[in-house]
Amino acid sequence: MLFTGAVANEIAKGHLNAGTGSTISVPVNPNQKVTVTYYYAANFSIQGGAAVTTSSNSTGLFEKVDYVYTGTSPGNVLIAVNGTSYFTDINVDLIVPYTSVITVGTDKDYQMINGALKAISKMVRTAEQRVTVVIDPGNYEEMIVVNSPNVTFKNAAAKPSIALKNKGVDIDANAVRITSYYGYGYSYYSQGNDNKWNADVLAVNKANNSYTYENVSGTTNGSYWNATAVIAANGFEANDIIFENSFNQYISK
Repeated sequence: MLFTGAVANEIAKGHLNAGTGSTISVPVNPNQKVTVTYYYAANFSIQGGAAVTTSSNSTGLFEKVDYVYTGTSPGNVLIAVNGTSYFTDINVDLIVPYTSVITVGTDKDYQMINGALKAISKMVRTAEQRVTVVIDPGNYEEMIVVNSPNVTFKNAAAKPSIALKNKGVDIDANAVRITSYYGYGYSYYSQGNDNKWNADVLAVNKANNSYTYENVSGTTNGSYWNATAVIAANGFEANDIIFENSFNQYISK
């Protein structure tokens, strides 16, 4: 990306601070869309379109807008900042065709829930088009952020269960559990700058025998006190799903 004007990358706070009159030029290819996520305060436009604004004064309320690139050759999408704006993410993705149902499981569309959520974020769909994620029973050791609207999680079992076994260590054969173990006050070899588990970060930190990121609390870097699931979009539903943070409960398998 190319920046002009007063744009500061405030890494510790997890956002770009863009001042009035600044611009951000985002390189794109055909069949891609740009997703801009912002919070607290914003006033900007994309490719000369209508102003996108917020004055929520909240670092816990993430808002986003999509721009679909219609060009037939590589180009750039220009974000013009009309007033101080705080951007938490500017992402470019290939567009994924809309489908109302996607599956998660060992032999399904996606093996992990985060993979399904990533695919949903790449779709271009109307406000009425819901996506249902049908999840096979089992443990899913993931930290998830649902930032696309109108998403449903559904247990795929014929007779879904939310029963726990062995004092919560295990789950029923027909249960789906999304679980993570981070707890504030501790830092982890596997923790990335977004406060989430990251396999690449874990590999590097294990090789160096040290961690590079200090765990944070509150809404900083999307932590929410190490929440297993952060719901940052309207219309989310979950049917027969267990959400768990196992910090200080038991040793994860």
